[in-house]
Amino acid sequence: MIEDRTVGTMNALGPEKPVTMKQMLEACNHALGGKARLTWVDADFLDKQGVEDRREMPMWDPKYVGISSFANARAIKAGLTLRPIGDTAKDTLAWLETLPEDQRGTARSSGIKPDKEAKVLAAWKART
Repeated sequence: MIEDRTVGTMNALGPEKPVTMKQMLEACNHALGGKARLTWVDADFLDKQGVEDRREMPMWDPKYVGISSFANARAIKAGLTLRPIGDTAKDTLAWLETLPEDQRGTARSSGIKPDKEAKVLAAWKART
């Protein structure tokens, strides 16, 4: 970029083409060994169960669909490449593993707690 004297502001956030939440989560799950079982639950049901978007589901906010979308066409046209989401997921997990044990809980503080998740999933499965 410097050699070509390219200047200006560019969003270097990916992916190159828009992906759905499902595609993003499946890519992360696949990159980390496919151990997670993804269950798609209705937003109204989650609301009735008291699941807090953004705090307990950090990547999901039904009120602001597309809020994490960035126009990166200029960066791509300039030749920047974006790393696959799976690589980011693996590297983030590897970084978490380097933290001292007492710091890991703080770093992983967001997200629904396992006991609440189990109750919500049980209620979801019981309704059908």
